[in-house]
Amino acid sequence: MQPSVDQLIRERKLKHQQHLRRLWLIRGLFTLWLLVVVALGTIYALNPLSRAQRVIWAGESLLSPSELRSTVHWTDGEWVMRFDPVSVKERLLEHPLIAEVTLSRKASNTWLISITERRLIGMLLDDQGQHYVAEDGSLIAVTPALLQRNLSLPLIFDFTNADELTQLALEIAPLNDEIFVNISEIHISHYAFNQPVLVVHMQDGNRVFVSISALFRLSDYFEVVRNSGITHACFELIETGDAVPVITCPSD
Repeated sequence: MQPSVDQLIRERKLKHQQHLRRLWLIRGLFTLWLLVVVALGTIYALNPLSRAQRVIWAGESLLSPSELRSTVHWTDGEWVMRFDPVSVKERLLEHPLIAEVTLSRKASNTWLISITERRLIGMLLDDQGQHYVAEDGSLIAVTPALLQRNLSLPLIFDFTNADELTQLALEIAPLNDEIFVNISEIHISHYAFNQPVLVVHMQDGNRVFVSISALFRLSDYFEVVRNSGITHACFELIETGDAVPVITCPSD
């Protein structure tokens, strides 16, 4: 039996109503889900646990915590999600004074960032002005912050060859602090066998003539001076042997 026109109309209206109910139900569920997400997000944003409470720096000596925070564009209390350890490490390693960086996350959203600074071995004075020299031979700009630290570093003259400066830095860097702080100036005296022979001015008034490759023997020099008390004299160090002879000082 064929349904009447009125029955077909009623069925069509019923299906339309059911479709509308399903549509409003979906809209209502979506709106409810959105409100829940916004509420949870607001609660999380207001919760102290959503923010990195602080960054603890370790190993810094030449650089201050404020300089380090400026380098990584970081302020205390930033959202945790904005703290990207990889990006922070990359930015720090771009700093000429930083050799190594390690990061570790501690309790209460605290980050411990340990840095290893490059040792400064002297201040180079040449036609280009003044630059600090790092342990790898790289040049570091003289900044007001570094000048304020009043670093006791040897003054380095006459080095115009980058390779020779790098060699000097690599040989001086391993010297212990007792030797290092007693070096006043380093000059190139002359060349022998295609390498510079240095004249190292000491704080005690002595001068030591030594090739770059024999700088490690400055410890022998200090042992002799400590036992003899000789001042305002000239010494000569060669790479082999134990002798630390006193020589006639060349005229200036």
